[in-house]
Amino acid sequence: MNNNQIKIKGDAFQMSKFKTKSGVTLDYVDEGEGKPIIFVHGMVCSKAFFQKQIPYFSKNNYRALAVDLRGHGESEKPMSGYTIKTFASDLHELVQALGLKKPILVGWSMGSMVVWEYAAMFPDELGALICVDQGASDFAWPGWQYGVMTIQDLRDMAAALQTDRKPMYQELIQLMLHVPQKEESEFFLGEMMKIPPVIAEAIIMNQTFEDYRESVKGIRVPTLILFGEDPKLNPPEAGYWLHDQIPGSLIKTFKNSSHCPFWEESELFNQTVKEFADSLSAQ
Repeated sequence: MNNNQIKIKGDAFQMSKFKTKSGVTLDYVDEGEGKPIIFVHGMVCSKAFFQKQIPYFSKNNYRALAVDLRGHGESEKPMSGYTIKTFASDLHELVQALGLKKPILVGWSMGSMVVWEYAAMFPDELGALICVDQGASDFAWPGWQYGVMTIQDLRDMAAALQTDRKPMYQELIQLMLHVPQKEESEFFLGEMMKIPPVIAEAIIMNQTFEDYRESVKGIRVPTLILFGEDPKLNPPEAGYWLHDQIPGSLIKTFKNSSHCPFWEESELFNQTVKEFADSLSAQ
């Protein structure tokens, strides 16, 4: 533990803080011992979404970590730096500070873009990738059939963020979950509302125009692709497209999930990820 890392008591986990070279403080959880596996959340979400993964993996011979990216959750919320490349650089600084060797990176939604960027920037410094319910680009580019966002969608979201963002988030949550439940929907909403509107807008705009259709073809580490079969948000066909582009990748879909198989089918999700991670040690 160096001077930039401060242990604090969290509600669910023992949490820590880390300050990046740019002076931004990130909040993260670090539990267990063994091969490091890092969970990276999606847009306007947080590490708390992985509350069903950290205990499981930390008790099954893994060092399980999850981080609040800058601007999210309990991490500091500066007025700049909301690009996928900056998120990946922040994550790399944390990995180096903790002395983690070739971690397994699990990216959900926007977090998949973060781990793809990490793989491009630091190709020799990761053990494997797990990508959860994220297409290669969210924008509806000409000829790209798996884009889910249009210019009008972005205009509508920007307007909602600057007026009343709560109904927009509630609608998004209905898409994220196969069968939304009141308690979990309220939890999701609470985490989303932690992010100031101006920062949320910057994050959404930057993510939407990211395009990894070419760069994912260069991934050369073991990769597992996981998608929910309910196509309310991202169709599983976008996952099969990734599977076709990433050499040697594996894919699994979850029948009773939409955007959050790690939440809606957590037991099967955890078993699937563990089997993949365990297989890496046997290679």
